[in-house]
Amino acid sequence: MKIVIVNGSIKKGATYETLKVIENTLTNQGDYDFEYIHMKDLELGFCKSCFRCFLEGEDACYQSNQVKVYADMLRQADGIIFSSPVYAMNVSGAMKNFIDSLTFLFHRPELFHKKGMAVVTTMGSHSKDNVNYLKKVLSAFGVKDTIKLDITLFGRPVSHEKITTKIEKSARKYHHLLHQKTKSPTIKDLIWFSMWKANTQIEHKADYKYWTEKGWYKADYYYPVKINPIKKLIGRVTYKFLISVMPVKS
Repeated sequence: MKIVIVNGSIKKGATYETLKVIENTLTNQGDYDFEYIHMKDLELGFCKSCFRCFLEGEDACYQSNQVKVYADMLRQADGIIFSSPVYAMNVSGAMKNFIDSLTFLFHRPELFHKKGMAVVTTMGSHSKDNVNYLKKVLSAFGVKDTIKLDITLFGRPVSHEKITTKIEKSARKYHHLLHQKTKSPTIKDLIWFSMWKANTQIEHKADYKYWTEKGWYKADYYYPVKINPIKKLIGRVTYKFLISVMPVKS
């Protein structure tokens, strides 16, 4: 299995050390191939919020060549690990820019059936807020099954026994997740799907074309999956309500 690890730190500090513990633990559990995206090596300018990726497609981005490299790495992975240290109560600026530059995947998700892991390290606070954020980003990209790991160091090294034990435990849990089938969508997943199904019909041509080609406007979810009838009904009712109040194309 190929695991792509996005190291949201610009240095090889506690976050990188945590990722190496995860890598070593997974290696002891099975046959894995690891590929890193390090922020310190990233050839990626700031997202200009020009909306061209939404309106015309990601190929219209001013740095489409670089964006395509990183997007393709995620597409080809079986597992994706997003990680970041906490800087000023948030993920690192470099990690945020990486996410911003791939925001078209929020509108046109592709990373289905891949398994995610969200990892955050901090010396003191806000680890839970940020690990939840990384999990939400992965989910928006299509990665619905994600393990969370937040590490609060309080001045201790990653090699501290309790910290290492916690990391190894989460890595073994991730190993098991990697070999499980994708879970059925929750009611929240279906509501978000319905929201995007309505939203993509408003003004973004690339989004509308993509969703039309995928057949999602006629589907109950992104991919064929068994859905509880009550959940399915909630999703359909949500969509009908949204298209009744939004200026959609159809």
